[in-house]
Amino acid sequence: MKTTLQRIQEIIASKRQSSAKELREMLGVSQVLVHRHLKKLCTEGKIQKIGTPPKVFYVPV
Repeated sequence: MKTTLQRIQEIIASKRQSSAKELREMLGVSQVLVHRHLKKLCTEGKIQKIGTPPKVFYVPV
């Protein structure tokens, strides 16, 4: 079974662009968890944050 972190990374890679809200709704997890994973993926250089609130999207690198 895949972890939530792996699932988030796969969704972003397949959709080419996702918002935190979309990810939260698709996975059925808390907003805090999604943002924690997104921050980790950004820090590791696996995804990139584009835009400024309230229009923020995450794209694969």
